[in-house]
Amino acid sequence: RMEAVGKNLFAFFGDSSPSSPGGGDDVVVHVHFGMSGAWAVFSADSEPEVRATTRLRLEEIAGPGRVDGGGLAAHLSAMTVQHGGP
Repeated sequence: RMEAVGKNLFAFFGDSSPSSPGGGDDVVVHVHFGMSGAWAVFSADSEPEVRATTRLRLEEIAGPGRVDGGGLAAHLSAMTVQHGGP
C-alpha cells in the first residue's frame, strides 16, 4: 500500500497480517520529494536506462504462476529516500 502526506510518500511492502510468516512486519520506504521527484512504473520491455537522479529501482520478480521473472519495473527520483523494516 502507499500513503501520501504532503510531499512525503510511504510505500509499505510485505504482508501486514499478524498471521503471516514474518509476523506482520512490513518494510517501509519513506520518500521525500522536496521540490520535485517522480515515481514511474514501466513494463519490463519498455523500461528506460537508469539515470544519475534515480534513487531507487524496483523490479517485479517471479511468483506463483509466473516464470518470466516479472513484467514491471519502477524508478524513483526524489530528494530523500529512507527504508526501514525487519
